[in-house]
Amino acid sequence: MSNGTNDLFMKVEMLRNLLVSRATTPGPWNGRQYTLVRQELLAIPGLKEKLPTFIQTTFTLDDFWALIKLKGFDTYQQRRDFLRTEFTPVLQHLETKQTAPADQPITSSLKTWGTAEVHAAWEKALDRRHSDPEGAVTAARTLLETTCKSILHKQGVTFDEEADLPNSTGRRP
Repeated sequence: MSNGTNDLFMKVEMLRNLLVSRATTPGPWNGRQYTLVRQELLAIPGLKEKLPTFIQTTFTLDDFWALIKLKGFDTYQQRRDFLRTEFTPVLQHLETKQTAPADQPITSSLKTWGTAEVHAAWEKALDRRHSDPEGAVTAARTLLETTCKSILHKQGVTFDEEADLPNSTGRRP
């Protein structure tokens, strides 16, 4: 795992452990840590969909507590098992996610500079690069087109919005 992915893995694991503690330990709770980590993880493109769905609807630890009580678990172990099962897909994704050295700097740069369309094209290219290399190339091409158009818009240059990059195989006739 790259350093950025390792940090995300640790944050997701910390969130799960916090929820396990809340689900199995009575007492007053300060939910600030949950709220901050939850918001940070939900803001990461491509990660939101992999988190347990209840993370999107439980805005506070009190919301989570209400949800876990409604599940009707008879034992704390059932609650721990439920949370382990819910978090396994995102943790497996982060553990096996193969990244390139440039992923994090480019992602960071696009967060400060890029438009929503540029971000979406970048995330699509990243998501497809291992499972669908041809789709990743298409997404990268879309990223390049979207980035160029965004730059032209920011510079006030008028152009044909329907224009695409030429389709070239790189071979000469």
